[in-house]
Amino acid sequence: MKNERWIFYAVGLVLLLLVGAALVWGALSGRLPQLANPGAQDAAAQSVLWTGLAPPIDFAAAEQAAQVKAQSWATDATLIRVEATWRPTGEWITTESPPVSWTYIYYAASESAVKSVSMRGEQLFETPATTVPNQPLSLSAFPPAATVESAWLTFRAAGGEEFLKTNENAAVQLQLQATPEGDRWVISAFNPTAKLRVTIDATTGLLLNP
Repeated sequence: MKNERWIFYAVGLVLLLLVGAALVWGALSGRLPQLANPGAQDAAAQSVLWTGLAPPIDFAAAEQAAQVKAQSWATDATLIRVEATWRPTGEWITTESPPVSWTYIYYAASESAVKSVSMRGEQLFETPATTVPNQPLSLSAFPPAATVESAWLTFRAAGGEEFLKTNENAAVQLQLQATPEGDRWVISAFNPTAKLRVTIDATTGLLLNP
């Protein structure tokens, strides 16, 4: 009788231990997702916090790559204009050089046509050649003595900064073009209701119109 009672107590004790272990495991299992979540969220956040892009290629170096593409179309292709369009947000206030993708436009007398080559990052995009009736002027020098950085600063000082502050959705167009008087930077800012145009001598860097 005593042996049977001892066995009964022993079995009961084992059952209690098993139930206790099950309860403890259940409690820990319930907490594990909560403990894992902060770390998982941090890892997920870190994976999307950095969204940097490769730095844009240099203005002059990009033209060298574009020129190779243009001269594969026509060996006498010469640069006649450079342009870019940019819709700045708040970062323009601290931008020393506009972060744009440049388009280089070439003329080939042998084809009586022009061709555009755009450089975005390290990729080239070209458009089909277009026939033109007259030979356009070619840029006298590239890169110009007045850099795009200095032209941008002159534009800002000549009213561009105030214009962009009061016209938040304005677009900015930058052009380096040849004229009978010499190469010119022409920088325009515009939206549907307002426009500002600044012309800068690309050799001396002097402002030609307020």
